[in-house]
Amino acid sequence: MPAEAGTPCGQRRVPRALVAGAALVLAALTTAPALAAPAAFTTQRAESGESVHAVAAPRSGQGRGTLLSLTPLGRQSLAEVIGQAQKQGLKTGTARHGVAAYRLTYRTITPDGRPTTASGLLALPTGGDSRHLPPVVHTHGTLAYRGYAPSMADGPDRAVSVLYASAGRAALAPDYLGLGTSPGRHPYMDARSSVSASLDMLRAAHSAAPKLGATLDRTVSVTGFSQGGQVAMALGRELHRGADPRFRLGMLAPVGGPYDLIGAVGWLLGQSWQGPGETSGLYAAPGSASTRGTHTRPLPCRSRSAYRAVVRAVPRATSRTAGAVELFTRARTLGSAGATDG
Repeated sequence: MPAEAGTPCGQRRVPRALVAGAALVLAALTTAPALAAPAAFTTQRAESGESVHAVAAPRSGQGRGTLLSLTPLGRQSLAEVIGQAQKQGLKTGTARHGVAAYRLTYRTITPDGRPTTASGLLALPTGGDSRHLPPVVHTHGTLAYRGYAPSMADGPDRAVSVLYASAGRAALAPDYLGLGTSPGRHPYMDARSSVSASLDMLRAAHSAAPKLGATLDRTVSVTGFSQGGQVAMALGRELHRGADPRFRLGMLAPVGGPYDLIGAVGWLLGQSWQGPGETSGLYAAPGSASTRGTHTRPLPCRSRSAYRAVVRAVPRATSRTAGAVELFTRARTLGSAGATDG
């Protein structure tokens, strides 16, 4: 998600649509009495930041949802939660508790069904008596760098999730495949694999919560912004279909979708050329290999010559974002023209 004008490099602010969406979700979630947070569960190991490795019982589907590790990311007081949210432009009227955050690492699958691992953020309220928490899943928007994922960075997606937890919920924010600590490239716009990673994180959080003095309720609220809006809709559908009998869909609130693909490509390509260590070309031309076979199908015969012209133009593309955007625009136009062929 591009940084707003005037924002220092490396810092991102929450888009206004996400601010409004988060406010609506929080308002809806608090129509029912918010449950109190679990009893404090600080331990010496958690305070040291050491990963707590969990040995979970194998599950079907090559161990999908098995919790591999649980890493404390720190605690925030109520005042710190409010301060962080206000910096991101979020309303804080629902904040009630301090929050403890953790990174979960768990087993899941690739788009073609092979076993892999993924990570995500689990945020829990602190300082209450109840051990039962209603979960809310927040699926994030487009990211250019794996280090911006919710479990990795103190960015806008973490701020939103922490605010949900401060309202008395168990907040989950999957990093998706290829982001956070997950190996490989991110299969951008592949809702199926983002949903499987999100559902498996929900299973892993179900195992992690008792280790932290909490229990997840069965009814799950789901929300997401931009790319996460697409993922939230698809995840809600799977929960409604009964993908896991331990969970059922409660509220579903997708906010927007990944609609401005040409604009996103330009920004992401520009980010990818800023230099190693700062950003990642996850969605640039080299990264398109991650989606080969996921989104693609054979070209219509009469369109292939037109596409060859576009492919031959690739070596002439320079580091200028405008040239890259023009190239991708031409590809899209040609694809639309040939959509009815063959």
